[in-house]
Amino acid sequence: MAMLLQRICWNEHLWARPSGPPKDEGPKEYGFGFDEWNFNLEDAYKGYVYAHTPYSPSDSARDGLPTPFCVAFWTKNPKTRQAFLVGFYENAEWTTDGQSKEFDRWLRKGGRTSRWARRKGELLSAAVPKGKIDAEFQPGGHVWKLRCPKGKVWWAEGWMSVPKALVAKHQRFSTPRLWRDGSAPPDLLRRCSAPTEAARQLGYERVTPKRVAIIDQNEERLQIGRASCRERV
Repeated sequence: MAMLLQRICWNEHLWARPSGPPKDEGPKEYGFGFDEWNFNLEDAYKGYVYAHTPYSPSDSARDGLPTPFCVAFWTKNPKTRQAFLVGFYENAEWTTDGQSKEFDRWLRKGGRTSRWARRKGELLSAAVPKGKIDAEFQPGGHVWKLRCPKGKVWWAEGWMSVPKALVAKHQRFSTPRLWRDGSAPPDLLRRCSAPTEAARQLGYERVTPKRVAIIDQNEERLQIGRASCRERV
């Protein structure tokens, strides 16, 4: 058994919507990352939450992860360069190209009132340049490569540090680690530790008075994720 350790871009809204032009190497070229919606439970389609990853697994990699498998998403703070655990797709599976495009069509259903239009508006609200959105935020292609039942998607407990030894050689978004020493969230959680810096300092670099309400809402959701983590572990 094994677990996929997949890096995703930095986000200040718990990966439910974009939080501003990313500083990560890779997504900053486009002004956003499709993985900024990887934990948006409200956009679950037919009971599944769909995730983006630029990683395209080889046949041998697929064989090393019998379906379903666990994906642990982690991120790197752009200011401190410290790696943190984001959360899990506990029962993930690879999507087919057809499933990814079907999810795309569903997102666009409804025209100006569609979920796709809402996501485009979220990018604008996050100060992503319109030119970048028009050029890069387009349907098509095998964008949504992973999916997981909504009930098996959950955030990790607080800001837990990921050991450097686990991800040091897998910094690129397109080269996640196939970790063979664990296959379930508790296996990884036992290796992680609480950070030395305050969560507010780590999580909300661009804090302004106008964002206080948003921050409070996010921290309330984070507390829910912590409670869920304790129950599972």
